Amino acid sequence: MNRTTAPTAEAKALMELGYYRRFDQSCRQLNNQLSTSILTLPDDRIARKDHFFNGRYENIYPRQGSIEAIAPIIQTALSIGARCLNMPPDGVKIGYWINLMHRHDVTLRHCHDDHNELLSGTYYIQTPTGSGALWLHGKAPVCILANEGWFVFFSPSLDHEVSSHDSDIPRISIGFNIGPRDE
Repeated sequence: MNRTTAPTAEAKALMELGYYRRFDQSCRQLNNQLSTSILTLPDDRIARKDHFFNGRYENIYPRQGSIEAIAPIIQTALSIGARCLNMPPDGVKIGYWINLMHRHDVTLRHCHDDHNELLSGTYYIQTPTGSGALWLHGKAPVCILANEGWFVFFSPSLDHEVSSHDSDIPRISIGFNIGPRDE
């Protein structure tokens, strides 16, 4: 695993705060198209769903190519993630899923250190008033409000959860894990 020598600003923020946030206007401009595509995604365009808790699947994995507008979001997450890890972009890969929350849905406390993940994160597509907040449970809990167009990156070993979504408009985000590219 090749890392660059001097820590990037993103890597420093991740080390100091335990997370890194960044707004991206070019990604934000895709959110309306993304939310429509996700809310109308037919079952035959979903590869799988998992983490069935409280009556819903927390993770929805779309088939490759099912959501055209998602590619720039994933590429941006991969690029920022590589900078957070102080690694070249061609040295990392990404896995992602959709998180769709309806009124009173929550995402239970968990972490992502099951495989070879180096970084976890989320990108917010649709966050109406009352959207559940991301809670990161490090030395002291940190509450991050869900805001459209923002990326949040954090350690995969960090326990996190999403509080109750209190809106009739769905909360939509993309969750992802970034790890070393297989040699």
